[in-house]
Amino acid sequence: MQSLSLNGGLSELPSNILKLENLKYLNIDNSYFRNIPTLTSLKNLKELSLFHNYITVLPDNLKEFLPDTITHLWFNNNYIKDISKDILEFPHLERVHFNNNILSEESKKILKELESKGCEVYYDK
Repeated sequence: MQSLSLNGGLSELPSNILKLENLKYLNIDNSYFRNIPTLTSLKNLKELSLFHNYITVLPDNLKEFLPDTITHLWFNNNYIKDISKDILEFPHLERVHFNNNILSEESKKILKELESKGCEVYYDK
């Protein structure tokens, strides 16, 4: 399985998902996640969507949650205020979406830096 959509109602990730070694796209939209789930075991994961959840921060240790294979992230419609500079350390990141969050000015600076590295960045400016 390369693509999985778990739309709606989840507050935690079922543990069997972490065994899907070939998973490339994971959609966990419209759920109740307050934190980013630990997905580092998904070594082929390229795209993660956590659109419309309750996430408030992208933590300092972001690499402990996401594999460095990530190319696309969708965090639209959350409550994210703070984004860690760790997001700058993902070498394959091509596009990130942060529209409809409550980003701090420092977080917006980090996103501008990410954009200057060639990543497409979408957020409320």
